[in-house]
Amino acid sequence: MNAQPLTYGIPTGNDPIGFKTTKFDDTTRYKFIRISNQERSQGTPSAFSVNLGNDPILDRCVMLEVASVSIPNTGYNISAAKGNNEFSMTFLPNTVATFTVPDGFYTTAQLVASINLITPPVGTFAATQNAQTGRIELVASASPFVVPGSPSFPNTTSLNSYLGFTADSPGGGSLFWLAQSIPSLQGDTVFYLHSPTLALNITYLDTYATQGQLFDVNSFLMIPIDVPYGEYQSYVGADHDKIVFGRKGRSVRNFDIVLRTNHGRLLELSENQECVITLKMFYDITAR
Repeated sequence: MNAQPLTYGIPTGNDPIGFKTTKFDDTTRYKFIRISNQERSQGTPSAFSVNLGNDPILDRCVMLEVASVSIPNTGYNISAAKGNNEFSMTFLPNTVATFTVPDGFYTTAQLVASINLITPPVGTFAATQNAQTGRIELVASASPFVVPGSPSFPNTTSLNSYLGFTADSPGGGSLFWLAQSIPSLQGDTVFYLHSPTLALNITYLDTYATQGQLFDVNSFLMIPIDVPYGEYQSYVGADHDKIVFGRKGRSVRNFDIVLRTNHGRLLELSENQECVITLKMFYDITAR
């Protein structure tokens, strides 16, 4: 029995009309394309261009399918780029106490230790994490204090709210204040692969930085992060991870890749951190 041609009926690429009429049959072949930010033609490890050469097959691509991706989980949970690296409070009447932590990946215990370095004008001051609730408690013996809060994570940039202080303490000051929620210090939770040249119209991603400006980011792949900081996140493509160009096809000799993370932030990679993307390129041997 002859196998039926493989067809797809849901437009997901940047050529929906072409997608509906595309059939992958005996005139379609495929090859695998391996892309590495270490082998880029220009750009940075996080936003780079690739040049795949002059093979004429590259001009006949009708669909790209994600085979696998490997990206290092290097996103700091506290950084100046996020704007959440400064903790502040005020001992009444007007002694402002702040500290700034260097960019890095911190545990709650490390940040609580930083809070405990704050010296009040009079008496003692201590921060602890409640073993039962997980929330941070602030206690002073003689100097009333005020702790500013801000909306709950992630709709904020202050370290106060990342530590769970999402509401202002009483304006008249207090000797005890309990954080409203547990710390939110998990770091990045998702990767986005964005290509302004390959997948302009696939998925609209609103970003915190641009506050919903139209078409600020278009991502063709979202990868949940489930590995610890410092390890590589591996991903195997699913059936819907496709970029379809239609039967007319297009050239994929040169294109751009941008690696992003939570809220559309650019993923910051150093020169020796490698991202590898493997694509299955379908091409039509009859395309002109």
